[in-house]
Amino acid sequence: MDYLLFVYGTLRKGEKNHYLIRKAECIEQNVYIYGSMYDTGAGYPAIRLDASQKVCGELYRIDDEMLRIVDRLEGYRPERNENLYERIHIQVFAEDREYEALVYVAGASLNDLTDCIQSGDWVEYRKKRI
Repeated sequence: MDYLLFVYGTLRKGEKNHYLIRKAECIEQNVYIYGSMYDTGAGYPAIRLDASQKVCGELYRIDDEMLRIVDRLEGYRPERNENLYERIHIQVFAEDREYEALVYVAGASLNDLTDCIQSGDWVEYRKKRI
């Protein structure tokens, strides 16, 4: 089965975990969702749903094997009540169309995040910090 996956952090092109989805088809490079992005302090971001802000990212078509790999990276197991990240369906917006895709949002253990990334763009934010 194929899935659409919205990525906004270390899975984006040029980022440290992109190799995990390098064989996936990139559907759109400049898309966004409504949410707020936070720096976890551990070298990767997390997001929460928020209708007042946008998070920039990319959209990929992935298969079952890649989904299992990304689930492991994100600390997500469907049978657990609490995960590092929760996998949900969300509306993704491109310039001229919308998609429904999977995205990983902050789980309960990431509830205390306060370092909001105002731009909503992890790549831009990370490059400014180097």
